[in-house]
Amino acid sequence: MKAKVKKLIDDAQNRADGTGGRNGVKADAVGVTIEPVYTIAEVAKNEKLSREFVRRRFFNEPGVRRWGNRWRIPHSVLLRVMQNHAV
Repeated sequence: MKAKVKKLIDDAQNRADGTGGRNGVKADAVGVTIEPVYTIAEVAKNEKLSREFVRRRFFNEPGVRRWGNRWRIPHSVLLRVMQNHAV
């Protein structure tokens, strides 16, 4: 579990550096911060899960952005779900 979280944090740092992936903008009380966002396919591939399982896992999660069939999962939501559902 810790290795997966470390990998996600490393991936997020690479994305924030502009070395790959998508970045999302998240507004907070202090200002605007950059937070990486992931697609269903990216989460499924990184976690070695099916896309359908990832869709079901994140279906009712607050913070997940949906536009029709296109979903974006912010990094903070991904970490929260992984920690809450760790085996």
